[in-house]
Amino acid sequence: MTRFSVFQTLLLLLVIVGFFWLWIRVGDLEQESSSESLPEVHVLMSEMQTHLHKLSFSVLEENEALTHFYLHELEEVIGDLSDNELTYEGYKISQLTRQMLQPAFSELDRAAEQGEWEQIQGRLNSLVQTCNSCHMATDHGEIVIRGRAEQNPFNQDFSAPTD
Repeated sequence: MTRFSVFQTLLLLLVIVGFFWLWIRVGDLEQESSSESLPEVHVLMSEMQTHLHKLSFSVLEENEALTHFYLHELEEVIGDLSDNELTYEGYKISQLTRQMLQPAFSELDRAAEQGEWEQIQGRLNSLVQTCNSCHMATDHGEIVIRGRAEQNPFNQDFSAPTD
C-alpha cells in the first residue's frame, strides 16, 4: 500500500469512528432530554391539591360552573400523573394513579354530570380518602388531605352566581 492509501484508510476509519461516537452521543442526549421533561411528582401533587381544594369550595357552594371547571383541571393533572410512568422513591405513582385515583375521579365526574349535590359531596369525600389511601400505600401517611378547609384561603368567591 502506498503512503497515500494508508493515510486515506486511517482518515476514513477516523471519520467512521467519529460518526458512531456522535450517533451514540446524540442518542444519550435524547434520552436525557426526555427524562428531564417528565413532570415532577411533588409539583403535580401540589397542583392537584390546589384544584381539589378549590373544587371542594365549589361543591360546598353548589356552583355548577366552577365545579365542572375544577373537575376538568383535576382531570388534566390526573392525566399527567397517569400517562408519564412516574415513580417516586421506588413507588410507581402512575400505576397507582390509574388503579386508585382514576376510578374514584370517574365516580365523582359521573355524579357531577347528574347534578346531585349530596352525591357529588359523597364522591368528593371518597376521592379525598383515595388520596389518603395512596399516601399510606406509599409510606407517606403523614400527608393527610381533608375534604374541605375550615376557611377559604383563596382570593376567590366560590358562590354560585345569582340570577
